[in-house]
Amino acid sequence: MISKTDKALVSGLQPTRRRFGEVSLRVRYSTIAYLVVGFFVLVLSLLLWSWGELVLLDLTNAILAPLTAFIMGLIGLNHFGRESPAKEDRFNQMNVYFSLGLVLFAISEVAANFVGAQEGSESFHFIIGLIQLPGLLLWALGVLGYLRSSNTALGVTSDTKLVGVLIAVPTIFVVVVASVVVIASPMRNPVEILATAPLTIGLGSVMCALAVIFWIFREGKLAVPVFLAFLTLVLVFVRISAWCFVGFSPLEPFGRLLGTEGYLLLGASIAAAKGIEHF
Repeated sequence: MISKTDKALVSGLQPTRRRFGEVSLRVRYSTIAYLVVGFFVLVLSLLLWSWGELVLLDLTNAILAPLTAFIMGLIGLNHFGRESPAKEDRFNQMNVYFSLGLVLFAISEVAANFVGAQEGSESFHFIIGLIQLPGLLLWALGVLGYLRSSNTALGVTSDTKLVGVLIAVPTIFVVVVASVVVIASPMRNPVEILATAPLTIGLGSVMCALAVIFWIFREGKLAVPVFLAFLTLVLVFVRISAWCFVGFSPLEPFGRLLGTEGYLLLGASIAAAKGIEHF
């Protein structure tokens, strides 16, 4: 007998165009609005940089990054958090975890600003990594839970093989790139690499999991929100990888800009998910 969750997952494979009429204009416009805001934030940041207004650029992004994450998180919780987290709908759970993770990332952005004053200390790298872990763990719980449920219902591959790939691919990538960086740049601080490598691997695993989910539902109604969430993970992964491999601090203006753009993309993903009549 097919469970309620299985039916929901199989329903997600239905072509998007068949369900497009069920998505309200308000949802469509709100999704597009987040993308437009992200574009204007990018343009504004580039203009400030080209004008040499680096202090204003830094201040703007220091405010926008946590504010955007917090607002997107509250919007998501307002919709998906109304139902019990224990509900069988894994899609709803994933979006609840996305929203809670955004709130925690907002807190970590603010905390990182205070810790940034001690950037000269080696403990700085570990502290920044630690305060970002709670948000990442929530995202991982939501994404991996939905992927496991999808894989169980649809029988895409074995769980053992799937877990192996999700762990092996980002780990090999980080080890290879970090080794090249250390050999090519002996002056590179190994403490910084060791502190940020676990976070980079974790983000890479969640990003790969979202890529698999997108591939499963690539022709279904879930394709748009999952793809937007995947782009969020890509930007956050680039932000942390740049810190891990080349020492580009996430507290730099463009590091914060990547965070802001990622949070807006996840907000657009949540808005698109709200328009899906999921079980």
